[in-house]
Amino acid sequence: MRTEHELAAALRAAAGAAPDPDLLAGVAARRRTRTRRRLLSVTAALAVIAAGTATAQLQRAPDTVVAQRPPTQGPVAKVWPQALFTMPAKNGQGRHHRLIDALSATEILVVVDAERGETQRFEIHDLAKKTQRVVTTLPDPRERVGDAVTDGKQVVWYTEPGKYRYYYRAPLTGGPTTRIHKQPLHPEPNAMTMNGETVYVTDAKGVTSTVTGPAREWRRLYLITGPWAGDGPIVVTSKYTGINQTRLVNLKTGQEKRIAVPARAKGLRCGPVWCVGTRGGGEGFAQRIDGSRFTPLMGYPAQYPIRDRFVQTSLLIKDLETGTEARIEDIQGWTGTSGSLVYWGDDTTYRVLNLAAVPAPQ
Repeated sequence: MRTEHELAAALRAAAGAAPDPDLLAGVAARRRTRTRRRLLSVTAALAVIAAGTATAQLQRAPDTVVAQRPPTQGPVAKVWPQALFTMPAKNGQGRHHRLIDALSATEILVVVDAERGETQRFEIHDLAKKTQRVVTTLPDPRERVGDAVTDGKQVVWYTEPGKYRYYYRAPLTGGPTTRIHKQPLHPEPNAMTMNGETVYVTDAKGVTSTVTGPAREWRRLYLITGPWAGDGPIVVTSKYTGINQTRLVNLKTGQEKRIAVPARAKGLRCGPVWCVGTRGGGEGFAQRIDGSRFTPLMGYPAQYPIRDRFVQTSLLIKDLETGTEARIEDIQGWTGTSGSLVYWGDDTTYRVLNLAAVPAPQ
C-alpha cells in the first residue's frame, strides 16, 4: 500500500503545471480570488487515492467571457466610443464643412462652403466609412445657406441674397431643388423646424408661423423640436433668462401639456419629456415635465434638453435617462436637432460627438 508521501507525489505528477499542496491537506475552504480559476476534480482525486493509481485527473473549468460595459463616467472616448468621430474641417479644395444635423448613427448632413463666384452644396458624410455624396447644389452662386433643417428624408433651408428671404426644399436621395416660400428679410428667424411637409419658423418677435401649406400663426409660442413649441422665449437677451416655460403645444394636433414648475425655478426649458433650468443660487437641475425624476446638475444647463434626453453643462454631457456622464475636450459649437452634433477642433480637423449614435436606454 502506498504511503501518503507516494500518493502526494502521484497527484503532483498528474496535476502537471498546477501543483496545489492544499488539496492533500484538505484545506478546501480557503478561497482565493483569481482572474482565471482552476478547479480540481475531487472525485478524480479520491479515485486515485482509493485505487492506489499513480495518476489523477484534473479538470479545468472553461473560461467565462464577461462583456465589458462602458463606464458611466469619464472621457467621452471611453463612455460613448461609438458616437465619437473625426472628420476633416475642409474638403480637398480647401472649402470648409459646415455641420447641419445627424441623419443616423454615422451619417451627417453637411454644407460645403464656397468662395466668391462658386456655389454651395449639401453633402451627406458617412463618418464611419469616410465617404461623401452630393445631395444638391444651391441654384444661384450668389446665395448662401442661412439655416437648414432636415427630417431625414429632405432638407429645407433659406437664403437671403437681396431684399427677400427664400426657402428651398430638396430630397436627400438627390433630385431637383424647389423654392417653397418667399418673405421679407425682417423680422429675422430665430428657429426653424419641420414635421412632414410642414415647415415652421419662429421670428425674433416671438411669432411662429408656417412657411409651407396653409398659412398659420401662433404668438408667444417658440419652436422646440418637430411640431412642438413652448411659451418660454428663445433666450436671445438677458431679460429672458429668468422666464419659465409653463406649457408645451403640438402645433400640428393642438395637444397641450402643462409643466410642473418647481419653486424658485428660473429659465425652465422643456422638450416633450425632459426639462432643465436653475434654482436658488443658480444650481442647475433637470426633471420630467410632470416634476418627477428631479436631478441636480453640476453647472448651468446651456440650452433645451438635447434630443429631449441629454444636457450639456460646461464640458460635460449627461444622459438624463441613464445618468451616464461624458467629459468632452472642448466645445466649438453644437448644431442639429436640439443640438445633436457637438463638435470641436481646429481649422483642419473636427472631433464630432453624434448623440444620435448613443444607444437607447435598455
